[in-house]
Amino acid sequence: MTKGHAEKTKAQHARELLRTSELRYRRLFEAAQDGILILDLETSEVTDANPFLIDMLGYPKEELLGKRLWELGFFEDTELTKAAFRELQAKGYVRYEDLPLRTKDGCEIAVEFVSNVYPVGNGRVVQCNIRDITERKRAEEARREADHMRSEFVSNVSHELRTPLHAVVLSANLLLDGSVPDPKVQKEFLTAIAGQAMHITGLIDNLINVSRMESGQFEIHRGPVEVGEIIRDAIRDIQSLATNGDLAIATNVSGTLPLVLADGGLVRQVLTNLLSNAMKFSDKGS
Repeated sequence: MTKGHAEKTKAQHARELLRTSELRYRRLFEAAQDGILILDLETSEVTDANPFLIDMLGYPKEELLGKRLWELGFFEDTELTKAAFRELQAKGYVRYEDLPLRTKDGCEIAVEFVSNVYPVGNGRVVQCNIRDITERKRAEEARREADHMRSEFVSNVSHELRTPLHAVVLSANLLLDGSVPDPKVQKEFLTAIAGQAMHITGLIDNLINVSRMESGQFEIHRGPVEVGEIIRDAIRDIQSLATNGDLAIATNVSGTLPLVLADGGLVRQVLTNLLSNAMKFSDKGS
């Protein structure tokens, strides 16, 4: 093999490798599950955009090609975009954890925006990877809201526990030290203690249920339930709280109601909570 022929073969092999590399990159570019923009580093003009970006933002490819980065309709802040591109030219890398973009139909989405400068042939290009993080942000916000609600719930329950506990301790001490000699009044105090203890039990049940729900262990045991019986039980649970003479509890339950399929204990707990709140925040009425 002559030297010239060997060099020709070597050059041909290099071209084949280059074509293979370009084909592999093009396949990755077309199939990527992130939006990708390719820019000319010197002019900042868009030279390519992958299908995922076009689907994500709704802009036809022809509306993107040849436009400079800050001329693209999905960037809201033109001056910020120009400044970011100058930083990219200087540093070769720019990253935004949370950047707002506007789609063709006017919807706003949040994206993670990462730009890198790469050498290609005799020049350099910019590859911008754009990942939609809208759902991730919503999940994070929902998690923060749930954490806040959980914290508020625990704080409220802790406060709610102190009031009946104080009443129980005070009433028990009065009975123990003989300050309440009248048997009728003693019975009233004991009834109040029983009612407050039931209220405390309900609050503790709430805390346990929240813990079970968070751990995925909360279970509902459905069975035939007689509605009137549950209502009577719920009223009995909170009857002792009705110390205000201007408040009355009245029931009007038909004796012919059919059985329902439910978790009787949980329904009773819900009714007890609703009745307790109604009494707590009512001055008079029924």
